Amino acid sequence: FFRMLADRHPADQKPGHFGGGLTESRYEWPNGDYYEGQWLDNLMHGQGTYTYAATGNTYTGQWKDNEKEGYGVFLNKALGEKYEGTWKAGRRHGFGVQTRNDIRYSGNFVNNHFEGMGTLDDATGRYEGNFHETRREGYGKQIYKDMSIYEGYWHNDLRSGRGVYTSEAYHYDGEWLQDLVHGYGVCRKANGTVYTGDYKHGQRVGNGEERMPDGGIYRWEWQDNV
Repeated sequence: FFRMLADRHPADQKPGHFGGGLTESRYEWPNGDYYEGQWLDNLMHGQGTYTYAATGNTYTGQWKDNEKEGYGVFLNKALGEKYEGTWKAGRRHGFGVQTRNDIRYSGNFVNNHFEGMGTLDDATGRYEGNFHETRREGYGKQIYKDMSIYEGYWHNDLRSGRGVYTSEAYHYDGEWLQDLVHGYGVCRKANGTVYTGDYKHGQRVGNGEERMPDGGIYRWEWQDNV
C-alpha cells in the first residue's frame, strides 16, 4: 500500500557543535540535509525538523539520541504521502495515520508495518480489522465499493477461513480459501433459493442440497461444478 521506509539521515556524521545540555540550533550536513531544532550532547534530541535535500521529504516531531522517537509527522513529497503518529527508534511504531492520494490507514504500526487493529480505506472500499506485516490477517470486515460486505477471517490479504459474504445477489456463509469459497457453505440467493453443500476453489463439488422458493428440494452430486 505504501512505501514503508522513511529516508535515513546521516546520523553517523555528528555535527560536533552542540555538546553539553539541551540546546536549539540549525545544522546542515555536507549532502545538503539540514536539521533545525533541539540537541543534546551533539545528538538530535527533543523537538525538531529534519529536511532531506535529495527528496525534499521532511520529518517534524520528537527525537531521541538521533532517532525519530515519540510523536512526529513525516511527509514524502514525491509520493504525496503523509504519516502522522508515533515513532520508535526511527520507525513507525504505535498508533498512527498514513495517507497517500485515496488511500488512508488508521491504526497500529509495528516496525514500519500495519500490525494489529486498524482501518484501511483504498480503491476496494473499507477494511476494519486485524493486520500482520501490512496485510489483512485474522478477523476483519471489508465493505466493498459496491456495498457488498465480507466479514470473517483473512490470511495473507485474502479471504481464508470461516466468513460471511453478503451482496444484493446472494448471501454466503461458510469456508473460504485464497479468496474463493472452499469447503462447506450455505448460499442463499435473493430469489429465495438456498444451496447447502461443499465447494472447492469456487466450484460446487460432492453432494449438495438445493431448496427452491416453492418448497421443492433437489439433491445433487457435483463434479467440477457440473
